[in-house]
Amino acid sequence: MSAVELASERDGESLAYADSRGVGVPVVFVHGFGHSHAVWDAVVGAMPDGFRPIAIDLPGHGQSPWSPGADYGLDRMATALETLVRSLDSPDLHLVGHSLGGQVALLAAERLGPTVRSLSLVDIGPSVSTSGANAVLGEVGDTFRVYESVEAYARILARMHPFANADLLARLAGSSLARRLDGRFEPALDPAFVTASTSQRPEAESARLWATYRRLRLPIFVARGALSSILTAETCETMMRNAGGSSHATVFEQAGHSVMLDAGEAFGRALVAFLEDVR
Repeated sequence: MSAVELASERDGESLAYADSRGVGVPVVFVHGFGHSHAVWDAVVGAMPDGFRPIAIDLPGHGQSPWSPGADYGLDRMATALETLVRSLDSPDLHLVGHSLGGQVALLAAERLGPTVRSLSLVDIGPSVSTSGANAVLGEVGDTFRVYESVEAYARILARMHPFANADLLARLAGSSLARRLDGRFEPALDPAFVTASTSQRPEAESARLWATYRRLRLPIFVARGALSSILTAETCETMMRNAGGSSHATVFEQAGHSVMLDAGEAFGRALVAFLEDVR
């Protein structure tokens, strides 16, 4: 993974991102709540020639700036993603989003129009299980503490993601922490993001997201973790029936919500097969 850069600011929006190749058809990866661009490292490393994987840090995460007004609504984040994508000046690209990042990518896909050749949603849909969403919020909230080392945080991640590769979790831990003046570490995630997320009502956004989803006329790939409590089988089936373009879903049996961590190799192969088919 290349060094993280800060996208040129436009309209008050800027995002940090890692661009490991700089050439090819862009595939823009958008992580979920509490993660960073490094969550995609295994998938990015397996992308074949011809694709240009770009992994971003959402606002308030990783090395992206915090919002002074704690504005972390879906529309604000979609605007930031749209700004970065337009700065690439590419005639076509693909969007891949996990969890919260998938809903952000869904909104951005409609705004960007025919520039977006496909949308891949990783264990997320226009609506999610309320109990599952609350569990993720609680899980991320519990990580807000001071750590003596990056390794200490990596051990927490290993308990959260028992199927994940240890080296990948170590890289994710390093990119998700900020060093304090006393030499210890704390999450780079803006605490205001957690507060903003707990005050939002996911069900209030569902109707709008479903309407956006139905309007999209592009190939859609849905990756669902069989052990996840976020994207139910019923919602996944509804997504397949309501897709405006071609759609395909794959269920990963040994994966929870973070499919790209729990089943990285299998997910990577399925994603590449989908992108190659679209291309």
